[in-house]
Amino acid sequence: MRPSLLNEVGADGWELTASVPLIAPNRDGVAYGTVGALLIFKRPRG
Repeated sequence: MRPSLLNEVGADGWELTASVPLIAPNRDGVAYGTVGALLIFKRPRG
């Protein structure tokens, strides 16, 4: 993700409402690191 992405969507009126880390499991199924994030945006009505 580009660092300026949040600034760009914010300028367009979008708001970050939720974020979820994407965790990568190892061979044993144990989480060992964050590989990304799911970002959910909304645009207020009005």
